[in-house]
Amino acid sequence: MSGSAPETLRRREEDEETGIDLRRYLDLLLRHWKLIAATVVVVAGAAMVKTYLTPPVYRAAAIISIEREKLALEDLGIGEGMFTVRDPDFIPTQIRMIQGRDVIEAVVNARDEAATAGKGPDAEEARDAQVSQMIRAITAQLEVTGVPGTSLIEVAYKSGSPKEAAEVANAVVDGFVTWSRRSRVEQAGQVSKFLASQIEQLKKDVQEKERKLAEFGRSRDIVSMDPGTNVSMQKLETFNKDYAAAVADRVNKETRYEQLLATSPETIADQDPAVIAARAEKQKLEREYAEKLSVWKPDFPAMKQLKERILKSQTYIESASKEAAGREREKARVELESARKREEVIRGVLRSQTSETLGQNVNAVEFANLRVESAASRTLLETMLKKQAEMEVAARMSGMRQPTARVVERATKPEYRFYPSYRQNLQKGLVLGLFLGAAFVLLIDFLDRSVRTQDQVEKFLLLPALGVIPAVGTGSGRAYGYGYGYRRKRKAAGAAANGTSASDGGRPAGEGAVELIPHTNPRSVVTEAYRAFRALLLLSRAGGVKSLVVTSAVPGEGKTTTALNLAVTLAQLGRRVILLDADLHKPRIHAILGLSNRKGLVSVLAEGAKLEDVLQTTPVPNLWVVPAGPLTPNPSGLLSSDAMGQLFKELLAAFDYVVFDSPPVLPVADALLLGSITDGVVVTVLGGKTSREVVAKARTKLQRANVKILGVLINNLRVASGSFAGYGSYAKYEYGYGYGAADEAEAPAEAGQKS
Repeated sequence: MSGSAPETLRRREEDEETGIDLRRYLDLLLRHWKLIAATVVVVAGAAMVKTYLTPPVYRAAAIISIEREKLALEDLGIGEGMFTVRDPDFIPTQIRMIQGRDVIEAVVNARDEAATAGKGPDAEEARDAQVSQMIRAITAQLEVTGVPGTSLIEVAYKSGSPKEAAEVANAVVDGFVTWSRRSRVEQAGQVSKFLASQIEQLKKDVQEKERKLAEFGRSRDIVSMDPGTNVSMQKLETFNKDYAAAVADRVNKETRYEQLLATSPETIADQDPAVIAARAEKQKLEREYAEKLSVWKPDFPAMKQLKERILKSQTYIESASKEAAGREREKARVELESARKREEVIRGVLRSQTSETLGQNVNAVEFANLRVESAASRTLLETMLKKQAEMEVAARMSGMRQPTARVVERATKPEYRFYPSYRQNLQKGLVLGLFLGAAFVLLIDFLDRSVRTQDQVEKFLLLPALGVIPAVGTGSGRAYGYGYGYRRKRKAAGAAANGTSASDGGRPAGEGAVELIPHTNPRSVVTEAYRAFRALLLLSRAGGVKSLVVTSAVPGEGKTTTALNLAVTLAQLGRRVILLDADLHKPRIHAILGLSNRKGLVSVLAEGAKLEDVLQTTPVPNLWVVPAGPLTPNPSGLLSSDAMGQLFKELLAAFDYVVFDSPPVLPVADALLLGSITDGVVVTVLGGKTSREVVAKARTKLQRANVKILGVLINNLRVASGSFAGYGSYAKYEYGYGYGAADEAEAPAEAGQKS
């Protein structure tokens, strides 16, 4: 048993609450596993073909080591040795530098990939555009990542050529090492060059002023002159000292400004609170990213979002650093301008005092002035020399602090492709194929307009649903469809349709014992389904149903089988039941049951035969059958005759239940004629095959004829496992009804005509 009835009922109620029948969809997918498997094979094959046809991409990687900043303890005056400076933004900063335009442009120039055809502005502009395009192309395929837990950086390049991938990766690391060394030297040399030029100029100035002072003393026979004896001379001496201090201050401010211009914004902004907070936040995000990287892949949405936050943080740090550096540089510029203005003011006062003193004592003042100017120049020279010495120490310390880059592992030509990967694409193809196959099956099911459920019968067709007969499978050489099965050879079937057999001299033809499921297997799932159908049918009309017609919209929907098995279940109630084969176009009941068809319903209606002359017994107790009899050219005329009315009265008087097997509704009008005299009709539909539109046309035709529709029976429906729990298992069926065609198996041998 597939499960207990209460459990099954509970699950069905849950499905109804959610509005989704999961078991039906699972069963649907399992029934169409071949289609899904074919889709998987096709998609996976297409993925492999695409992988084969896609140009391969190779990846080559080089490793560089960048030593962190170091300081000499003796330079700081706290001991001897070296210590490493801890900077959380060290590696990200170096990665950004490697990806910078200066390094990539050096790679482009080193590979000599930029054409230099012609001269002039137009040629230079074309070359610049070409270089920019190459830089963008290299940057797009360049991957620079830090190795977690180390100071190593991996520089990888992807290309369609393995040789090019290795060459570009090596060119990038070589270019970065060269650029790093050059920038370190240039940064320290800019300030030193400025100071050297200033000192050289001061040396010349001091020499010239001392020379003038000596010549003036010799020409005037002046050996010494005490400036303290003259008030004007004292003032002049004071102003000269102030002027020398102002000049020295201006030089210091100018030196600091030049130093700030030569220093990178990141170094200037080391003490900015906003930059410090942003770097701390970025370090936190990077730690979080590194921790999650061990669990999630980089292309996971959450990891992508985290990576975007890190990049935004880095962008903010760069912007904040530039703003902080700009503020510091602007402050230094303002201080320099102030020092220059102060120097100019003091120079003006000095000139005024010099003129005043000169009027008093020309020689003395001039000599004193020359002496003061000479002393001031020498003081300024000594200040500049001291500043130069300090800058040399700072440059030496900065050189030690600058990171040193070296190549640890050079890139080699890759042997295998990096993309596309056969393995990865096969996995993706299998998953995508499985998804598409399932989606295709569900789409087909969604677009299917056939009748599959009782809810569809009541919702879309607005008709009572009388039950579902599940599809069953093949076993022990019998094909069970619609509740019972039969197999017959075409020759034997033709003889059966004629009512004779060559082997028995007129004995009814057939295959012997025919298995009627409700009779031979009363505990099967099909039997239970027919009993449920019987119960609903008998309750479908007030006062009960005594006579009915079993029909269908079109041929091949199992109406004959339904009529037979319904008659069997009614007979099992202990009531007298008669089954009449009223399908005078394509009669079948005699062939199925192995009965003679020489006399039947046609004999009574057309030839005046008695009911007892055509009545035949069956293996089922309380069940009698009237076959169709010989073919007639006017079936509808016979069914609408007075003889049919008289016969129907006799049947109601003699039997408890009268069941007619009639032709389909849409091809002929026989079912309408029979339905008008009975309690109603039962419309049989082939589950999952008959469209709702076809059934709706049959319904309309019956309603226009004022025929009572008792309900719809869904036949041979494939249902989800567990829907008929407790009744056993069922599987595939085999059944056919070629109504209206020239069927050799069922046409009378001597008929020579089509109905």
